[in-house]
This record gives sequence, structure tokens and C-alpha cells, in this order.
Amino acid sequence: MHLSKSLKVFFVSALALSMMVVGVVINNSQVLAANVDFVAGSTATALNTSNLIHFNSAIHNTNAYIDDSTGDFHGFAWSEDIGWIDLNGVQVQSSGAVTGQASVPNTGGVIDFTNNNANVTVGPNNGTFAGHAWSSDIGWIEFDNVSTASFPLVQAPIAPTNLNASITTTSNLASILLSWTTPTNNGGADITDYEIEYCELADPITTTNPNPDCVNEGQPNQWNAYAHNPADINNLNPNNNANNETVHPSINVTLTSSTHGYKFQVKAINSEGSSPASNQVSSKLSFLTISTSANTINLNLTPTSDPNNPNNSDSSAHIITTNTNYPNGYTLSISSSDATAQSQQLIHTVTSSYTIDPLSTPLTTPIELTANSWGFRLPNDSDFTDGTNDLYLPVPINTSAYNLLQTNSANQPNTPDNTNLEYGVKVDLTKPSGTYQQTTVYTLISNS
Repeated sequence: MHLSKSLKVFFVSALALSMMVVGVVINNSQVLAANVDFVAGSTATALNTSNLIHFNSAIHNTNAYIDDSTGDFHGFAWSEDIGWIDLNGVQVQSSGAVTGQASVPNTGGVIDFTNNNANVTVGPNNGTFAGHAWSSDIGWIEFDNVSTASFPLVQAPIAPTNLNASITTTSNLASILLSWTTPTNNGGADITDYEIEYCELADPITTTNPNPDCVNEGQPNQWNAYAHNPADINNLNPNNNANNETVHPSINVTLTSSTHGYKFQVKAINSEGSSPASNQVSSKLSFLTISTSANTINLNLTPTSDPNNPNNSDSSAHIITTNTNYPNGYTLSISSSDATAQSQQLIHTVTSSYTIDPLSTPLTTPIELTANSWGFRLPNDSDFTDGTNDLYLPVPINTSAYNLLQTNSANQPNTPDNTNLEYGVKVDLTKPSGTYQQTTVYTLISNS
């Protein structure tokens, strides 16, 4: 019997007071995870008398068991020294600690698992008992090396793994999709939520330093909690994940832009608390987006001999929507797809040998369209009108892009920029009727 020094002293003192003090060791006591019964034939041995305590004996009609959903002991065990032991009132806590008191009807005594330096525990992974409880009738009961078969204690989950961050662009607010692998051991209870924690980075993210320190690294306020509802988490894992299922929860985290970006970690939550933190990932959380109302320019013509006839000209409007959270804004430009002359021509959709050239280049000041030419204009820019007539510029080749819009700050939240662009063409009878088409390139670059 291996007792601590203080327990040994207490044992000797108690023995001097009463000749009935008996040490007890419980051997071969096991709990079936499915049935929560002690294994048939499990016994405890009284060290001073070598008599047995029976937990599941047909001869003695014992009916002791543990409720695996609550950790409560129920029923009676039989001691050959003191008779029936009422186990009701003893509990296994989620931490593994055994607490409470068992009572002895024959003597009025108790077996105390809470007071008198009692320290009985059950291991969460192997079901091994350890520690001691004190009986007012038979003294110390030693539980070392007693084990149960897979007793399902409820504990906090283990840490989530494989945390990953990918940027999404749903609005001007920096939105990042965090995804991870749910814990392979949820502690025996459903995962009900995750703690999403973040911090602002003190230094830029680089290839050699993908996870820089937080601004408040090592301080109590290092991490901030990202406010959310459990319903915000996709694939939360509403079912008990005790069978190592592979589940990948995710959440879109929306934060304002920062100088260097953010670092993230997540923790799983069940009824007993939070898991350790997952791995950490960092992201710049900056985005630059562009979309257009159309991908190609389509201009329809039916030329007549009258140069002023509306059929001799056509126009097509594009709307370019741009957005960024880069602090210095962006530059939006237009160009042809390459540096060839063909990339600047409108081409007949049926007979490609019929083409319309752009306004003469190079040209930096908008002018009126001349016969058999086409170009673009910004209808909301006063440089593209002389007060009476619309003025145009040619679409430049890709090496000499024209800047349509330049900003110097991030967009306001949920407020993208819309740039209106108009294409125009003017022809004479030398050009056949039909649809003329071309593709231009819009380029968006963040400003450093």
C-alpha cells in the first residue's frame, strides 16, 4: 500500500483509536461503457482481513452500476466485513474526480470521497482509478490500478486542427473564410460552438515569417474574441463526434483593414468548456475587386448615304464596379488585349475582313468621332464633351493603358465605385451593315 506521508500518519493515528480499522483495495472492478455495469466477479479486497467486497455478484445479488450519462453511482455493493454499501450519492465528475459519500446501512458509517484528503480519480482515456477515500468503518480505501472499460467521462474537447484562411470578397469589409477540422475527440459531448480569436499583427506577413507576432504578443489582452452566433458557423457538428468523423466547420470573419493583417486561432466548446487552441494562421485581409456589366463591345450599324443619319453611328455602355480596402486606393485602367493593330479594331461578326479602326493614335485629348472610327468616353467627365458634342479617345494598346479612375483611399464599407464607360462608332457607306465587336481589358491595381 503506497500512501502519502500525511495519509500514513493519519492511518496509524486512526488504528490506535479503533481495532476495527481495515485497509481496502478494489481489484478488477470494471465498468462496461455500453451497460455501465461492473464486470461480473469484480471484487475489492480488505487488506487487514483479506475479505472481499463484491460489485457484481450473482451469489450476493449486488446491483451496483454507474450511469454513463451523469457519472452517478447507483445500487449496492456487498462487503464481507460491513455488509451492504449504498453507492447512491457517489459521482464521477467530468474532470475525472470521484466525489460524494457512500453509506453503510448496518453501521451508519460512510465512505467519503470528498473530505479527509480523499483524492480518488478516474482517468479519462484509460478508465484507471487512482487515489484514496476514507471509510469511517474500515479506514482508507485504495483505488490505485483499478480500471474501468471505456467509461465515457465528459471533458472539454481536444484542439481543432488544420485551421486555414482564405480571403473572400463579398463587400468592402475585409472578409476571410476560416475553415478547420473538428476535434477527433469532442470530450464525450456535442460541440456547441467555437471560440474565434484574432489579433492584429505587429509586422508584415512574409514568406519567411508567415505568422508574425501579435501587437500585444504575450499579454493578457493578446487575443480578441470575434463576436458571432453558433448559427454563423457552417457545419458546426451538431452530432457527437466520438467516432473520429472528418468534419470541416467554417465561418466568414469580417474585419476592417489593418496595416499588416490579422492572426487567428479557434477553440472548440462543449458543455464542459473550451479546448486548447488550434494552429494559428495569418492573413493580410486585403482585397481588390472588379466586375463589369458586359465582357465585349457590340456596336450595330446600318450605314446610309447621309453622314448624319443615326444609323451611321451606335454606342454601347459598360459599367465597371470596383472596390478595395487598400488604404491608398487603386488605379483603374483600360487597354486593348495586346499590342497588335487587330486588337484595336472593331471586327464584323460575320465577315472578319470588315474592320473599323480606332481614332488616330497617339491621342491624349478627346475629340469627335470621324468617319469610320470608334473610341470610348467617360460620360460623367467634362473632358469628354465640348458642351454640344460627345468627345472620344481611342482604346490604347496594352502597353499604354489609359487611367479611367484613380483613388487615394479605401472604399467606405459596402460602397463600391461604379465607373460609366461609353463606346461609340461612326461609319460611312464603305462599311457594310452588321454587328461589330471587340474586347477591351480593364485592369485594377492597388496603389502602394
